[in-house]
Amino acid sequence: MLRAGDAAGDRERRVLLRLCLDVSLQRDIRQRLEELLWLVDTADPSRIESASRQLHKYLESTVFARTVLKVLFSRFAEQWQRADVVAFYHDNPD
Repeated sequence: MLRAGDAAGDRERRVLLRLCLDVSLQRDIRQRLEELLWLVDTADPSRIESASRQLHKYLESTVFARTVLKVLFSRFAEQWQRADVVAFYHDNPD
């Protein structure tokens, strides 16, 4: 992945560069994460779950929809899914 001279690698580098330079996407993700952190501090499980699912859906459609980022950030994606499961069982202990 991302080998020099490889057409697919060149395409992946362009996608990665565009996303890295997309300041509005970065700002939007940061705002959504800050909102989620604020909700965690308020300890309102229904609002936390809703915001978490919205953020997850947004990340799936904007970031993880790109193969290059899905591969590069696969560890983050796994941890994100685990955090979602932990939050679910924390809110639903039965």
